[in-house]
Order: sequence, then structure tokens, then C-alpha cells
Amino acid sequence: MANTQRIFVLDLNDHNLCLQSEDTQVFAPGYAIFDDHEITTGKDAKNQYRLKPLSASNQFWDQLSLDPIRSATARVKHNADLVYHQLKTWFEEFSVSHLIISAPGSYSERQLALLLGICQSLNVQVDSIVDSAVLHTTQLYNGQYVHVELLLHQAVLTPIDIHQRTVLKKQATLLPGCGTAQIDDAWARAISDEFIRQLRYNPLHDAKAEQSVYNQLAEWQVSLAAGNNEIRIGEQSIKLANSLFSDAIKPLLSRVIDRIKPLADTHSQIVLSPSCSALVGMNEILPEAILLSENTTRPLAFEYLEQLQDDHGETALIHQLRANPARSVTFNDLNYSGSHQSETTALLELTPSHLLVNSQAYPIGKRLLLDSRLLPLDSHNKALDAFVELFSEAGVVYLNILHDGLTMNDREVDFNSTVNALKIGDKIASALANATLIKVHH
Repeated sequence: MANTQRIFVLDLNDHNLCLQSEDTQVFAPGYAIFDDHEITTGKDAKNQYRLKPLSASNQFWDQLSLDPIRSATARVKHNADLVYHQLKTWFEEFSVSHLIISAPGSYSERQLALLLGICQSLNVQVDSIVDSAVLHTTQLYNGQYVHVELLLHQAVLTPIDIHQRTVLKKQATLLPGCGTAQIDDAWARAISDEFIRQLRYNPLHDAKAEQSVYNQLAEWQVSLAAGNNEIRIGEQSIKLANSLFSDAIKPLLSRVIDRIKPLADTHSQIVLSPSCSALVGMNEILPEAILLSENTTRPLAFEYLEQLQDDHGETALIHQLRANPARSVTFNDLNYSGSHQSETTALLELTPSHLLVNSQAYPIGKRLLLDSRLLPLDSHNKALDAFVELFSEAGVVYLNILHDGLTMNDREVDFNSTVNALKIGDKIASALANATLIKVHH
């Protein structure tokens, strides 16, 4: 490649912005607090957001413009000032000079042009802006998909058509008020309602208490998913139902699902971005969806640098990519026909049907829960005893990792992640047992 400059990729999902190079990765939510003395952005601002409501914002990425805003300081005249400051902090810290931007379909061309101007004022060259739904789905087979991404204040639904290894987006549908900020609000209200119901205590009674609740939401979700039902605020503690978090967001996500249906024909499959896949209960709410993880999506831009650094004209906007055939075998295409039939047959021949443990073969089927010895469990014991979960959907075998300590093909896999498209011969192991994926012919 002619350009030998160090390339950074900026992911514009304001739920958790990401700046990365091939050896650096940093995250920050799109929050800011500001006064006459300083502007603070990212996690520090999020952790104080409810303490300073008159001098705080978490909509400056979503509503990026030069329109005047009400501000407690003359240093912040419009949302572009806050975007400028958050980028300036990162660009200076990591000496960014060349940038590729991955942007969801919620941004207008006017907003992207303004963003290019901000980067130029910071002496950063933007080589291209690629639609994040296009980039994420370069992993998939030929077919039709609806990519679902949750930003801080809205959901973005992007129909994707992959044909002859070319990934092409169609017009995105935006759902304001269906973002992760609203999901956090729903969870905070559900917890508050439970404290009031069980103890007659309102944990949102003032700004400091409210901020404390919001700061602990992520920790409580992980704890509840791991089977710990008790949460504590100060000296007060209550027990939560296992389904509390998923029940709290069902009304909001039902709005998203209702809007997906008109976009997805009978041949389409739903694809959830990492921000959506990470939500507690998504497996139950959308059991047929493909769940993408940050482990698989973050490296993608660097695999397509040659295309992303081509001359794309003045707007530098990319709405399609030629998928790398070596990457496009992660998921099964439900609707192969004609010349693609041989690819489908080859994939199915590699798809395991059983897990072999101690000379005993257990059928994977729709759901196989395993304990730490990699032996099957009754589904009712999942919350307490399940170590991993295997399941098969449309000819693809998935592995959900529910605890630390699992290896696959002698490599450690992360807790609370999903491995897709397992093949015959793949090996999984815990500290207590080893197992092999096999195919049993009937």
C-alpha cells in the first residue's frame, strides 16, 4: 500500500465511541460537561451527567450542527464545539494524522461534511467515511439482511444486500428515542420501582442518588446475568427477578422490532451490531438474529484499508464494499440458489451435529446447555450451573460462553461472548473436561 502513514479508525456510535489503530484502542461515550473553566467529555462526564444538568450534554453527536444551543458558558456555542473538543483530546493524545470514519446511517451528508471540516481544522486527513452497517456485514454470506444498531438516542435499521461478494446498503430507517440512553432510563425506572415496592425507598430521590444508580447499571446487569439477584444501594438491598432487565426494555425494543418487519422480506435475516447484541435478554427477544461482537467487528476496517483509502471523491462516503471471500464464511446464507448451492452443501458438510464428551455423543439441536464438566444440563438449571451453551440455527452452530475458563482449539475465549460457525473437529475445553464437535450420520 502506497500510504505508509499510521491509520486510525473512528467509530461514531456515540453509545461508546471508539478510536483505534492496529495497536491502539480507546473508548468513550458521547457525554460532555462544561463550564467557564473546562470541558470534560467521555466516561468522566457520563459519571457526573446528572449532577450538572444545566451544563451537560449527551446529544451533541446525535444533533451535530452549528445551530446555537443554550449553554452555561461562552466556550460552547453549538454542538460542533463539543464534538471538536472530544476529538481534539483524542487526536492530540495519539498524534492522529490520517483517519477512516465508520458512521451509522443516522448522519446526514451535511453533518458528515461538518465533521470533515472539524477534522481538517485539527490537521487530520479523513481518507473515507464508510457506513458502519456495510462494514459490519462484510462477514456475511450473499443474501439479504437488516442491520440493527443502537446509538445513544436512536436505533438505525439498515437493509443490506450482499450479492457476488459485494455489500450494498439501502436507505436506513431511523427510530429516535430508541437508543441506549432510553434503555438505561427504563432499567433505572424498573430498579427504582422495585426498591419502592419492596422497601418503600426511592433510589432516585435526588441527583446524587440518581447518578449512583446509573453508574451501577452495567455492573448490575452482568451480576444478574451471572445469577446474582441481589443489588445494593448504600445500606439498602433488594432481590431482583431474573427477567427484570429484559422485561424493562421489551416495550422499547418492540418498537424496533415492529419497524424491522416492513424492511425484512421472507429472505432477510436480522443482524445485531455489538451495541445491540450486548444487551441482556436479546437472545430471548430476537432468538433468530445474528449477534455480532466487538471482537469480530473492530478489526474489519483494517482488512479493507485498500478499498477504504481509494479516492472516493469530495464526500469520501462509502456505501458499498467488495467483501473478502475469506471473511464471508462466518455465517450460513439461508437462501442460496444456483451457482451458490455447492457452497451451501460444502458448509453443511462441515457443520457438526453432536458434541463428543467421554466417548458419549450429545446432539446439539436447538439448545444444549453444559456444566463445567461439559456435560448436558436441564434448561432450568442454566442460571446457576450453565458453563456454556451450544445451539444450532439454520445450519450454523453457535457457542455462547457463560463463564471464564473456556478454551476453543487451545485458545482462551472471552466470557460473555459468542463464537459462530463451529466446524467438525473444533475442540472446546474447561479445567475439568475436553470435548470435540462431530457429525453423526443417520
